[in-house]
Amino acid sequence: MNAVKESGFTLYSIIEKKLTETKNEVLDEMSNQRESTKLVFSESEKHITGIESYVQTHFTNLENQLKETKQQIVAETKENVRLQVIEAKNEIQEVETALQTKFKIYDTEIKNELDKAKKEIVTASEQQLSLAKDEIFNRIASSVISTKLAMVSQNEKQLEVIQSNLQIHFEKMKNEISALLNFKEIKNQLRKTQVKIITEIQECKTVPSDCREIQRKGYKSSGIYRIQPMISLENFLVCCDMSTRGGGWTYVLNRFDGSQNFYLNWTDYKQGFGNLSGEHWLGLDHLYQLTNSKPTELLFELMDWDSKTVNALYNRFQIGNETERYQIKTLGLYDGNAGDSFDSHDGSKFSTADNDHSSTGTCASSFEGGWWYTSCLQVDLSGKYIKNPTPGTSYQSAINWNEFHGYNYSLKEARMMIRTI
Repeated sequence: MNAVKESGFTLYSIIEKKLTETKNEVLDEMSNQRESTKLVFSESEKHITGIESYVQTHFTNLENQLKETKQQIVAETKENVRLQVIEAKNEIQEVETALQTKFKIYDTEIKNELDKAKKEIVTASEQQLSLAKDEIFNRIASSVISTKLAMVSQNEKQLEVIQSNLQIHFEKMKNEISALLNFKEIKNQLRKTQVKIITEIQECKTVPSDCREIQRKGYKSSGIYRIQPMISLENFLVCCDMSTRGGGWTYVLNRFDGSQNFYLNWTDYKQGFGNLSGEHWLGLDHLYQLTNSKPTELLFELMDWDSKTVNALYNRFQIGNETERYQIKTLGLYDGNAGDSFDSHDGSKFSTADNDHSSTGTCASSFEGGWWYTSCLQVDLSGKYIKNPTPGTSYQSAINWNEFHGYNYSLKEARMMIRTI
């Protein structure tokens, strides 16, 4: 009987010791897990603070997932524990049966101890089950939260990228809208300009382009008229000859009494000078506009002091613009009785004393005028006007035409005119 008691006590001691060790291990592991969990939750709280609004929207789903996971784990754990308890019960029953078979009768104290041990085992199992459930729940919760936090962090980065792209697109759209507004403004300005140009063109249509057109409109009297060549942006006054050789001529140069000084600078010859009713120079800009708007012919009329008149007609005449120094671009075939002296000036650039393009660079100052000097001249209708010249006296700086009295003769009158063909 004592042997049986000692064996029972030994078994009880072993079981108690095993349970104590298991309990301590579980408690230590749970303590470590709690510390670890505290650290995880501490770190999680720092992240959750910044993204609380985002987590809140997903918290309900997380709770449902946790509940489902918890229920599943609890069910599985209960089943495992139940099976373990059943297995333990079976093992105990087998022990009891073996003891009963071997010793026949149990002492009441041993039975009580066995019952107590049995209860402790069940209690320990239930505690272990509870701790295991908590541990599993905490692990799952920690894993799920970590996963969600990682997803939130990744989503935050994606949102930053999207925000950056949206900012770029916004700036692009802003620039495009600004450009569109500028385009609309430019378009409106162009429309206004177009209307203005059309209006000006319509107004220009009422102004003849040259003296020839004025004549064709029925005006037969020589005098001053307003014209606007096709390539001119403005209209201007000219003197028209409606009688010579069928009329329609525009004066370029007119000299007959010496009332106008022709020894002037580049700007004067460019813009024109003098009195349209008397001596004057039309202006190189106007001459360029007229000779480049329509095909033009050129006429010179000269008179000496014996009232003898001669002329020189060139069936084509055209000059370049100021950039080209008003160079003679075209000089057609000669016809007349003055002699073809002007042909030697074909291709020459215009010169004045302050802007000389002659081959010597001094022709304008040497002959005191403004002309298409070469090296230097065969013709110069801008020279000094000599009143009542002394016969036999040399006047090299005067108005002259080489084939009509030579270089040294000073002519009484000279006219240079153009007409569209």
